[in-house]
This record gives sequence, C-alpha cells and structure tokens, in this order.
Amino acid sequence: MPGWLSAGLAVFVAGGAGALLRWGLDVGGARWLGSGFGWGVAASNLLGSLAFGLIWAYWASRGASAVSPTMRAAVLIGFLGAFTTFSTFAAHVGQAMTQGRWWLAAGTLALHNVGGIAAALLGMAAGRALAGGGGAG
Repeated sequence: MPGWLSAGLAVFVAGGAGALLRWGLDVGGARWLGSGFGWGVAASNLLGSLAFGLIWAYWASRGASAVSPTMRAAVLIGFLGAFTTFSTFAAHVGQAMTQGRWWLAAGTLALHNVGGIAAALLGMAAGRALAGGGGAG
C-alpha cells in the first residue's frame, strides 16, 4: 500500500474516533449539564487544545524521528482535527505568541473568531433563506 494511502486511511479512522468522542461529549454535556450552553463543545475545544499542545510539544521535543508522519497525521489531523478544529487554531496562536509574533497571534484570533462568527451568521441566514425564511435558528 502506498504511503499516502496508508496515511490517508489512518487519518480517516482516527478522524472517525475523534468525531465520535466529540459527539459523545456533546450529548453527555447536554444531558448532564443542560442544553443552554454548549458544554460538550467547550469541553472538546478545551481538551482538544490541551491534547494538541501537549502532543505537539512532546513530539517536537523528542525530534522529528520520534513519531512517523503517518502517526502524526492520524493523531493531530485525524483524531484531534475531528475532535475539534479549535485545537489546531489554539496551537497556532500559542506558537505565534511564544515566538513573540503578537500581530500574527492577534490577526489569527481576529480572523478565526470574527470571521467564524460572521460565516456562521451568513450560513444561518442562507439556511433560513433556503428553507423558506423565518425563524431565529
């Protein structure tokens, strides 16, 4: 099997596991803490950010040969990418901050947060329009 195919398969399988865990946290958070706030989503974002930072720094400190590119892709892109895309975003902002690249960190924060909210609002409006109007959700 070609390397790109085995890496792609690893990302696919790990992504499925990450997505299932995120779904479980979302359902469990709503069940145990109520549905008024996205507790499960917050948990996956915070836990995913913690895990991404921990794993990324750990592997980086051990050197490039410490983990295969396939394993790196499966864990960071597949599992944590599906568990939460916020983890990658947080790691990028954190890296820019630790490098003293404050404008990059601030710009990334603004782009992802303001842009993400704007895109979500645009998507909500388009969804309502496609569904025939009305409604707040």
